[in-house]
Amino acid sequence: MHNKTIPHSWIHCSLGDAIKRVVGGGTPSRSVPAYWDGSIPWASVKDFSDDTKRLYDTEEHISSIGLANSAANLIEAGTPIVCTRMAVGRSALAVRPIAINQDLKALYPQDNLNDKYLLILLEFLRPQLESLSTGTTVKGINIDQLLKIPVSFPSVPEQRFIAEILDTLDETIAHTTSIIAKLKQIKAGLLHDLLTRGLDENGELRDAIAHPEQFKDSPLGRISKDWDVKVLNSLASKIIDGTHFTPTYVEDGIPFLRVTDIQTSQINFERVKRITVREHIFLTKRCNPEFGDILYSKNGTIGITKVIDWHEEFSIFVSLCLIKPIKSLINPWYLAEILQAPIVTEQIRIRSKQMTVINLHLEEIRDFLIPVPSLDEQKRIIKALSIHDNRIREEEAYLEKLKLQKKGLMHDLLTGKVRVNQVKNNLAIPVTA
Repeated sequence: MHNKTIPHSWIHCSLGDAIKRVVGGGTPSRSVPAYWDGSIPWASVKDFSDDTKRLYDTEEHISSIGLANSAANLIEAGTPIVCTRMAVGRSALAVRPIAINQDLKALYPQDNLNDKYLLILLEFLRPQLESLSTGTTVKGINIDQLLKIPVSFPSVPEQRFIAEILDTLDETIAHTTSIIAKLKQIKAGLLHDLLTRGLDENGELRDAIAHPEQFKDSPLGRISKDWDVKVLNSLASKIIDGTHFTPTYVEDGIPFLRVTDIQTSQINFERVKRITVREHIFLTKRCNPEFGDILYSKNGTIGITKVIDWHEEFSIFVSLCLIKPIKSLINPWYLAEILQAPIVTEQIRIRSKQMTVINLHLEEIRDFLIPVPSLDEQKRIIKALSIHDNRIREEEAYLEKLKLQKKGLMHDLLTGKVRVNQVKNNLAIPVTA
């Protein structure tokens, strides 16, 4: 972490010199029911996400007997906890006493290192921790490697101020994330109404109670009597998956989209992997994406849908399939909404023999039952949803801006490039200190 911007007045040492105690954990025997479902939160890697900053509770709980008869340890509230296996580097502060398993370590800082600042330091060091992790199936970093990492930090008062600045940004990020989640819930409710009641010529939801004669039974339940139910294959000229091999990635080439690339409203083509023009030409001989086609994820995270609304050339990986809607029959944006709605996801659940769907075959996708109103009504439905989509995109853009602001500010503050007195009057988000 040393660089020429770090002030000489800061403390420079290994992380181990700034930590007075490291506590690991363990897992009570699963074969003893009395050890589980108690009142003690028991943290594992699955309780940590990229956005987790505080551990209020955990997915699993253990009993006091389970704690006493295992290597699990109870960690005091206010202690930073870091993942040393699988999600290496993810960290959070225990808000209440929490037991931890063997994939986590609790770090108790020396008096010259604030606990909240240590948490921020761990987040800042995460790329370095990930690069040091080893393992073929499960990556991990041993505690000696962790403690040997060089660190630098200012006085405790300045640490506290930096922590407050970044905590304030984290709170704003969390609030914005919550707003996005609520907006998506509202849209989901509206989508359900639109797909079960439809919109009449006046743009009003049909009333199944007042006008039952306007509805009929179908394989998808009660729908408007003017709607049809068709298999997806009859609404598309082609449904085909991407390449079954991993091409050679290059720095400057043609975008090669994967599931992770289509999970946001707008694809960030600057972060997308790229392949050679030669490989792109080979791949597009069988799968030629065009404006208005639909990308649909069929492996890993199922059901992510994206209408191609750009003209830049690209290829796709096998985890995605390409759906070419027959536009005289169905609106691509309407179909995209259907494909990620419960009316389709429920079909996936019923057909799957597994509790968790890992992948779909093209034959299963082609057999999806799709409710099909007139093209005019499809447009009305898309227009009604677009208001919510625009608001969600605005909030997502703001969230991305906040995350970039935090990333830049964290780098500047934790390397001493910018001091807290320079930030206090310039930060748009209020800080009380």
